[in-house]
Amino acid sequence: MRGMPERHTGASLAARLNEFVEEFQLKGRIAACVHDNARNMDSAGRLCDEWEDLPCFAHTLQLYIKPALVIDEVEKTVARCRKLVGHFRHSTTLTAEIRSRRAVMGLSDHELIQDVPTRWNSTQQMLQRLVEQRLVVTDVMINPRLTKKNDRELLLTDSEWEIASDIADALRDLTVATEFMCKVHNVSSSDVYPVVCGLLINSLGLADDDSDLMQRVKECLRDEMTRRFKPGSIDTAARTPAIASILDIRHKRLNFMTRDQKRACRAAIESRLDDVPLQVHGRDESLETPTKRPRLSFLISSPSESTASDELEAYMREKSQPDADPLQ
Repeated sequence: MRGMPERHTGASLAARLNEFVEEFQLKGRIAACVHDNARNMDSAGRLCDEWEDLPCFAHTLQLYIKPALVIDEVEKTVARCRKLVGHFRHSTTLTAEIRSRRAVMGLSDHELIQDVPTRWNSTQQMLQRLVEQRLVVTDVMINPRLTKKNDRELLLTDSEWEIASDIADALRDLTVATEFMCKVHNVSSSDVYPVVCGLLINSLGLADDDSDLMQRVKECLRDEMTRRFKPGSIDTAARTPAIASILDIRHKRLNFMTRDQKRACRAAIESRLDDVPLQVHGRDESLETPTKRPRLSFLISSPSESTASDELEAYMREKSQPDADPLQ
């Protein structure tokens, strides 16, 4: 780690990155650079044209969820939930009372969660936990021995409880996706577009029983996600995350892409084959075998893992049909 006393402008950051590339003899060996969505980092990424510029997936998720959270009814309800949770969190007496009553009522032994402005998923978790504990929270708030008359106004109305429940449900899979993609022990580039397409199709699709507000929230999320990730673009299919997907045995069939995108992705990887060094490295026995990543329920369904004989049969079928597209 080194200090950077000069201003952190895009040009300065780009210059530093190029200096490090030269110093560590990495020129021509970098495929992509991942960074957050700050303006100076975006600018630096555009100035460094020797590698692909990739904004952080989790940070991009946070940016596209923000517009949904500032919808008027949502913003007001979240603010009310925040005050209600704060009322309990700042009182040791109420905290002890809610714990004892929770046991009597047979509710899960979970504490209320106060959200943090810099972590949008903590807002979803706050709403979900508050809805889960609605019965005991209401029981304490309507008790005149425990709650002053003026404080009873903090209790949510029936319509606000409904909105809190809807928003928590709408954002649940997004919270799961954020936590999944932030695991530091796993390379996640190959999961970017399977997760994006899975969220768009399986999590944010409109249902017949969705309220008007829920439909607006989902449409807002879909629009923002489509605008930022461009999952249907041919250019997207030639980017590093898509190429990582085709090299990942879990996603190699690219079921989340159109036929034209599959062809573009295959062409992109074939164009890079000349850059692959013809050198076989021995296995480092000191390295631990990576743990198997859990499968997300909302991902686009993929064929189950095949046996060696299944792979051989598929290969022979493809060889007997030279015009067939193996990615179909």
